[in-house]
Amino acid sequence: MTSSGAPFSNVLWNLRQLGNSPASWTVFAVVLAIQLLVTLVGGPNRQPAWTWFEMMGLSNGGFLTGNVWQLVTYGFLHGSWWHVALNGVFILLIGSRIEHM
Repeated sequence: MTSSGAPFSNVLWNLRQLGNSPASWTVFAVVLAIQLLVTLVGGPNRQPAWTWFEMMGLSNGGFLTGNVWQLVTYGFLHGSWWHVALNGVFILLIGSRIEHM
């Protein structure tokens, strides 16, 4: 193989690796589902969705009063679809590397 074909084969290898990363895709799907749910109930600026952010987002008051789930759930809440998209890219790129170590 010539050296000019090497970068293309690396891209194909990385794409195959990305496609074969079920844990990363599952985390990304959960993030998308939660964002869709928050959007459907009114978005982060309306009362019903804001209640989700108060209950699931990380806060000193919430955690200290026993809402220990906030240590996990805050990572699944996002302010916008751009935020979800950028985090999704990183979840898939970094997560697939970790899955294949």
